[in-house]
Amino acid sequence: MGANSYKEYLEDQIVDLEPNSWESPKDEERSIHRSSLPTTYRDWYINNIHRNRSRERITGLKTTVLEVKIPDFNRSTKVIFRLKTGKTIKIYTELLQLTYVIQKSNYILDLQKGWDDDNALEISPLVWESAINFLVNYTNHIFDSSKVKIQVPNINPCRDGSIDLSWRTNTTRLLINIGPNQLASYYGDNYNNINGIEGLVELDQVQEFFATWMKFLAELLW
Repeated sequence: MGANSYKEYLEDQIVDLEPNSWESPKDEERSIHRSSLPTTYRDWYINNIHRNRSRERITGLKTTVLEVKIPDFNRSTKVIFRLKTGKTIKIYTELLQLTYVIQKSNYILDLQKGWDDDNALEISPLVWESAINFLVNYTNHIFDSSKVKIQVPNINPCRDGSIDLSWRTNTTRLLINIGPNQLASYYGDNYNNINGIEGLVELDQVQEFFATWMKFLAELLW
């Protein structure tokens, strides 16, 4: 099957990442198990084209794949997903684990005032989108510039209507708080205040100094 056919094929796929929509395998139309999720464009190509299936659930958020590139096995490729709010994001195929963390945070959009039984504020969809966009931008940038995959964070709501992104690895901890003011506050270190970093960073563009520090969160060096 040629490259153009592959492009048309992928454009017809549904990438399923919505909660409670995962189905058990059924005969020839069974889903690909999460444990066998392709980690490279080459794997994705082989798993789908050579299995010759007209439709396939590839990962676990229900959205159309809006854009793909003609296969080039010598470089990474991004897939576009539609979030619950309708916003679209681009994620490298090697970083698709991040979509599960985003999926798990969908519940934040449904929280009502007082969700903690003590007058906590609702989380604005714009704040949630800003947090997701910040996370995706930095994760993509770090991978694109150095082929480093950082670990995925916890995404948690805060009583004041903001969102926390938090990491705790064996060597590093980082907390980023994102509210409605287009700034993210952060604190991180390698424990015991070693290599500590603290301050504010704008949301609308990647700051290279901060992305460099975030490599301490590396999961795997490619």
